[in-house]
Amino acid sequence: IKEMQAADARAHELQQELLGVVEQWQAAAALEQELRQELQEASSPEDLSAAMLNGLSTRELKVMLQERGVECTQALEKGELVHALVHYADLQRGVMARYQRGLRQQLQQAVKAQRQAERRRMELKQQLQTVKEQGGSHSETEAQEQEAVQHQPPRHPMPHLPEAPTAAAAAAAAAQEAVQQRRMQAREARAAQQQRRQQQQQRLHQQQQQQR
Repeated sequence: IKEMQAADARAHELQQELLGVVEQWQAAAALEQELRQELQEASSPEDLSAAMLNGLSTRELKVMLQERGVECTQALEKGELVHALVHYADLQRGVMARYQRGLRQQLQQAVKAQRQAERRRMELKQQLQTVKEQGGSHSETEAQEQEAVQHQPPRHPMPHLPEAPTAAAAAAAAAQEAVQQRRMQAREARAAQQQRRQQQQQRLHQQQQQQR
């Protein structure tokens, strides 16, 4: 009887630990899914604003902005629009790369925690089986554990992230953007000049009519 009571007590301890491990496993799996989704969204440059807010600490972000900001300001003061755009593109790549690295590290930690919890869960199940053979009972815990496992989301491979553009590609894109801006300014200048010319012609026409 004492052996059976000791087995029941040990089974109860293992039950409580097993349920705690299952909760940790579920939390790690949920965190993994959230991080994978966030990492997938961070593959797009459109998520740069969120990267700046969430990927870096305030101090790190200020330092990066100050460093790149000075370069951009000096380039703009010299009238070097292309160079300023290249510096800005470099800032974008740097922030996004660090943001993605941070997400990858968090994801790896979540996966590691999930695997550790899974190993511990299997160890506890083996111990419970041994205790059950000695006279202990754990049917209720086993049912709860099985139900938790069935509701686990499927695992997905880590999403592939596009590599950051090279400096040459960034310079080419910046140069193309600068050319487009100059063309737009030229079109606006021509449109303004044409409007002034029309206004002058209208005034001249009105003066001629008044003289007549």
